[in-house]
Amino acid sequence: MRFRLWLVEKPPLPCRTGGTRQSVAHHSIVPAETPVECLAEVNNLQNRFSCCALRAPPCVTGLLLANERITVANLDMRVLSRFVAAATDISHFPAPSVPEVAFLGRSNVGKSSVINSLVGTKLARTSSTPGRTRSINFFEIRWPGKPRPELIFADLPGYGYAKIAREVSQEWPRFIEPYLNERTTLALCVALIDVNVPPQQSDRQLLDFLAASGRPVLLIGTKSDRLSNHQLNNVLRTLGREYPTARLLPYSSKTGAGRDELWKQIREVCQAVANGASLPAAQH
Repeated sequence: MRFRLWLVEKPPLPCRTGGTRQSVAHHSIVPAETPVECLAEVNNLQNRFSCCALRAPPCVTGLLLANERITVANLDMRVLSRFVAAATDISHFPAPSVPEVAFLGRSNVGKSSVINSLVGTKLARTSSTPGRTRSINFFEIRWPGKPRPELIFADLPGYGYAKIAREVSQEWPRFIEPYLNERTTLALCVALIDVNVPPQQSDRQLLDFLAASGRPVLLIGTKSDRLSNHQLNNVLRTLGREYPTARLLPYSSKTGAGRDELWKQIREVCQAVANGASLPAAQH
């Protein structure tokens, strides 16, 4: 799919003969699969051409207006993100500082797509080959006008894919379990499951592990756009019975459904920590 974006000079430039000449519009054809991906390109273009106003297709501008209260989805208020480190050992972890949000899930659950849809740019690498993420990737998240990051996203390796299950399971005790059990700044675990796939034993094991570690968990049902409303409601009821203690939120990286609520949950955790709330005690 391709989207046509228009860049319009602002304000109109003065003419040599006096007065102003008409604004000149330039168009850019943007290859993108979804309006959310096009939104990332909108942000990139506005950063490059600060003198220009941008006109986007209705499906993109509608997405912006529908999410204008969320920092990531408004052209005037963007989330700033930066890659910090890729850790395959405890010694590679960045020094503890701000609250951290960990993203976990089976391989090919759409974890990187969720992170990218939250920040409005291609921050985490996506791949059609499950299991490409083999390290814990740390990303700083900062709001414009703030000199320092407010939180860190931690993208953890996927699990449950047959070709890499053994290798990943060997890595967990080395640096993944210590991160989840002992990281003093870990404030929230976002566990992702695909609503198009029946409940998996590996997901149950993950949630049991996080419950034992005492970490707050938010369960995200990804790829919800692939189901009708009736199908999605049935799946949510099934998942609610399967995971009765989990907070469950359906999410679509393509349409943006659930993004507002997920950001709300993340910001509430960070705000609580900023107001002096203690983080869950690390397990040693």
